[in-house]
Amino acid sequence: MVLKSLSGNSGGGRVVIVEKYIRKIGGHYASTNGGLGIKELVKFNDAMLAKQVWRLYIDKTSLFFKVFSTKFFPSGSVFNAKKSRGSYAWKNPGQFPTKAVPSKIVVLNEAKVSTMIDSESREWNVELLKNSLAPFLVHKILSIPICKTAQEDMLVWPRSRCGSYTVKTGYQLLYELENSEDASSSNSALTKAFWNRIWKLNLPNKMRLFCWRACSEALPTLQNLHHRKVIDSLICSTCGELEETTLHPLWDCTAIQSTKASLKQPLAPPTSVKWKPSRSDFYKVNYDGAMLKDSGKAGIGVVIRNENGEVMASLAEKITKPDCVEVLEALAARRAILFAIELGLQQVIIEGDSEIVFKALSGVCSDRSCIGHIFKDYKSILGLFQTHSSYTRRQCNSVAYALAKRARKSFLLLVWMESVPPDISYLVYVDVIR
Repeated sequence: MVLKSLSGNSGGGRVVIVEKYIRKIGGHYASTNGGLGIKELVKFNDAMLAKQVWRLYIDKTSLFFKVFSTKFFPSGSVFNAKKSRGSYAWKNPGQFPTKAVPSKIVVLNEAKVSTMIDSESREWNVELLKNSLAPFLVHKILSIPICKTAQEDMLVWPRSRCGSYTVKTGYQLLYELENSEDASSSNSALTKAFWNRIWKLNLPNKMRLFCWRACSEALPTLQNLHHRKVIDSLICSTCGELEETTLHPLWDCTAIQSTKASLKQPLAPPTSVKWKPSRSDFYKVNYDGAMLKDSGKAGIGVVIRNENGEVMASLAEKITKPDCVEVLEALAARRAILFAIELGLQQVIIEGDSEIVFKALSGVCSDRSCIGHIFKDYKSILGLFQTHSSYTRRQCNSVAYALAKRARKSFLLLVWMESVPPDISYLVYVDVIR
């Protein structure tokens, strides 16, 4: 938007600079086809323009907002801007694709979301939803967690983990919208499946990036450097026998193979980690969540122990399966603090095995993320409640995880006072003696 207004309708100026920059990147293919996710310059430019719309909506204290709002939308937000004689950018600001939710009751056609929430229990009005909407929509809505306390509404971009709009996700949306109805060949389907496997490998990001670079012939091998006229010789400097292609150092180089063989020595056993009790004036509250396959449900497990590792109370609760694991872990953390409040405990340490949730509890996570509203609700519930957050490994959180999985066999909510279910009591014993 602003880019076009600065460059003029002729498309010159800064657009040319952007085009040169994109071409230097070298990734003109979508990420599912093995590239960096930049394929069409027009869509990339539109995605960058949408970033300015996002800035105008979010940051109302900036000089950028004050200048543009005075001229184009003095009495509303950027989404209410009307057509004017300004630049081309303002002819259709903020036009995003929307989907309507069909309703079987005319009364709900103009209703707000709050109509479907029970004001007393702060839960979805299941009866109203079932009588008004199709079953698959009811299931989708019930999987959305609701705050227990009143929170201010905010705009969230659902396609990014942080909840804020990014040029990358905007470009991906535009690309998907245009190609959603295009028929793809079996060859492109196989290529897409291959790259999806690469990006979903359970490896560190730098190793997945290395795999992508190797498959895309983007490594600085002697062959690639010679092709770009950087060096003259293609012979591997390590073995001095063959040309250094991408596959040579990985498979064919005899010198490197001997080094790899020497590295295949038995490693020292990993250092064991163990659950640590709280200090004498606090209780340790461990929480965890588990997705229950083929049931549309998820489980939450909470266990509260004192400084001696003795169980004060435990809980297993079955809930509607949320959209992602991060939301489930956030709900488990909130249920843990509510459980402690219900028992009248004032000083607790909340501990789980989700690093994302731990950062959110510590104030590092953005409030616009998919779990941001849950933690705003979490902090509102705390009030004068004295708590500390802690992060631990999964093996130190085995009791809470076992309780979460046990929710599959239980009713919607089960609570045990000063004990846990007999089939997982050995895990408590292991935590104490380990």
